[in-house]
Amino acid sequence: MRKVIAAIIVCLLQLPRGALAQDFCQSINLVVSEAAADYANIQGEDQGDNYYASSIVLPGASDCYIDRSDVTAFTCSWKMNSTEEVMASAINFANSIHTCFPQAPTQERQTEFGPAYNVYLNDLEVRVSAKTERNRVLLQLAPRNR
Repeated sequence: MRKVIAAIIVCLLQLPRGALAQDFCQSINLVVSEAAADYANIQGEDQGDNYYASSIVLPGASDCYIDRSDVTAFTCSWKMNSTEEVMASAINFANSIHTCFPQAPTQERQTEFGPAYNVYLNDLEVRVSAKTERNRVLLQLAPRNR
């Protein structure tokens, strides 16, 4: 029970609120605006295998990068301590994206690794997915699959 309570407390600390929520929305809006230029203005150092560091790191993210291996995508990940924290945080990030873009259509689906949430922004798709096998939450902006 203490582990569950501790996980909930950690998740609550991860929640974008007030100024942090505003920072999150400002950051994600900046990334969305950079998508039209294939993230060229925020692309940093070559990390190998068509991965590049990003000069924009979303609040609290462990890392953010630009993946040019197939379809160009901006990806951030958050390292969590437990499966419970991953699941709660994935829902939280999906809700945060919806707060930033309240008119955007959303979709929830279940994957083999946990829940995934899609938010559709014109030609972009924002994917939030729980990776319970690695205790990570991923947020990815990529061209929308039509």
